[in-house]
Amino acid sequence: MPFTIKTICADKEQEITFEDDGVLSMPGYDPMYEEAMAEFTGGEYKFSLCHCLYKDWDEIADGVMERLVGEIKKPYFDEHFDRYGYVTSRKVRPFNQGDLACILAEILADLVKAEDYSAVVIASIIGSMNLKLDICPDIAVEEGAERGDNCSDGVWRTDTHTLKVCDIEIANWERMIERRINDFMYFGSDVEDMSDQMEGYPSELVQEVMDALGIADSDPDPPKEFDTPKHDESGEGVFGVLYEELIYESGKRPHERDVRNPEVVIYDDESIAKEAAELSNAIESNWGDEHRITLVRRMSPSELEEQREAAAQREFLRKQHRLFSDGAEDVPEPDPVYTQWTELEEDEDDRPEDFEG
Repeated sequence: MPFTIKTICADKEQEITFEDDGVLSMPGYDPMYEEAMAEFTGGEYKFSLCHCLYKDWDEIADGVMERLVGEIKKPYFDEHFDRYGYVTSRKVRPFNQGDLACILAEILADLVKAEDYSAVVIASIIGSMNLKLDICPDIAVEEGAERGDNCSDGVWRTDTHTLKVCDIEIANWERMIERRINDFMYFGSDVEDMSDQMEGYPSELVQEVMDALGIADSDPDPPKEFDTPKHDESGEGVFGVLYEELIYESGKRPHERDVRNPEVVIYDDESIAKEAAELSNAIESNWGDEHRITLVRRMSPSELEEQREAAAQREFLRKQHRLFSDGAEDVPEPDPVYTQWTELEEDEDDRPEDFEG
């Protein structure tokens, strides 16, 4: 028994009739009109279902018609439900375009499973249909659990992506994304998509099917930001972590190291500074120790006064050297970091009385 569906092709209503022997008829349809429109728009024109069937039907008719004929013999209903989900009315309705899409989706799933590239033709036909939102091609994402709770090692999550049409699973694959700290001082992080390392990453066939359906895989949401120690952006905090880059100098034994590029990251709370130092050391141990990491505090007013006196003494000695020693080298000034900050004592009682922590 032939069956007919109605759709819009080339901006007008069109009947498409499927005969029992697989012959397709579309009275009045002119494929050349759509081809001319595609040429006129530089390929941006989207071909209708009529054109896709006109172009590809002969290729798939033998494998599709038997299933279509079997399916349309079933009754199709329009159902209405109450707020509790019970059917309140049911009315027989004619076979429609959405029904065709769902049958083709079942065929598509079988072809993808069999790795048959004729699946791409079926997908292009489905992709040309104007379907209701609840049966449109879609990619459902099921987020996995985050793993690697130690932020010094990074965390990652593996999500399962499932391509569906009419709630029929066409294919599924896994996507993995990782967040890893890239800065051991301020704890900034990078997000990297590791999906191409997964065995279930979309195959070439599945990717072509998605392209034909007009749907793209979405990038996974990254793992949440690390809850790392936050430095004092005002720069007024009195606690800090001192980072000194370790270097080997020529002529010294390997275990005798010097430092350069000292930098203090400032915190307004002692416990947060300690947490930051511990995390920095954990990250550095993974990367290979290249810095000396020290908890520090601002010098108290009395210590700063001692520093000023020491600086004045150094300046006096420099002047003496210039007067009495031709060619004498000046004593270099210490890095300002060392005249403002000092190592934090473990016992608060060992800190100067005028230190306001």
